Amino acid sequence: MKSFSNYTIQDLHSLVCDYKRTNAYAEFLTSGICRDKVVVDCGAGSGILTYLALCGGASSVISCDHNPNTCEYLRKVFADTPNVSVVELNICTDLLPVGDLYIHEIISNALLGEGMAQMFSNMRSQNITNVYPSHAKISVGDVQFDKKVPSDPQHNGIHQLHKDVQKFTEFLPDFEWNSIHINEYVGLTASNVQELCTIDLRDPIPDYIKEKHYYGDIIWEVGFDKDFNITCTNMNDTCQSWNAKMPYPAFLKYCYIESITNKPISVS
Repeated sequence: MKSFSNYTIQDLHSLVCDYKRTNAYAEFLTSGICRDKVVVDCGAGSGILTYLALCGGASSVISCDHNPNTCEYLRKVFADTPNVSVVELNICTDLLPVGDLYIHEIISNALLGEGMAQMFSNMRSQNITNVYPSHAKISVGDVQFDKKVPSDPQHNGIHQLHKDVQKFTEFLPDFEWNSIHINEYVGLTASNVQELCTIDLRDPIPDYIKEKHYYGDIIWEVGFDKDFNITCTNMNDTCQSWNAKMPYPAFLKYCYIESITNKPISVS
């Protein structure tokens, strides 16, 4: 499994193609939440959230990523967009820029993987609470899917993307439809599902989650607000090569990482 810091640009483009997940972000960021705001994009990657924040009326966007190659790429992508600045920093450990709201799209394996637990810990140490998405429902169950199949570009094409995401693919000079991660499996289902809890990702992971071990695969749904009006989930058969069939102990591992990394950083 790749580290969250080691994605290639082609990998990042393929994540944009996961239309069920990407479209949820597009719906939220263009809903008015960004209007006239300074938005901090935490883990900017391909730049899709930066672009969507601009589409949603952000006055400016600070795109943060700690991969120097990604930052160089983002500076080229937004070279003619003066209200976008690119900052190379580690969102898990460094002091974050001041903004009106913070967005992230690093939710992946076991919900808290790829540095998300550390990022929220770092944000708590800096009293940052205006971050989205911010809530999660956690369940366990027996996740099954049928055999692995080649991707189907006719079914999973650019036409499936939100209109502003389609504009982003046109905005990028080097974008090619890359379906390497798309529709790798079919027939994603879950049985014996037991809902465990709903948590606020901005808070420390509750002790009661860590004190009891559950059996099965973790199933999560992330909400952009506490009412889960806009959500994305790992039960997503358009792009679940790194999400589905993740044992609950993997989630526990990240809970413990989160608890030991929740230490204040120097802001002087």
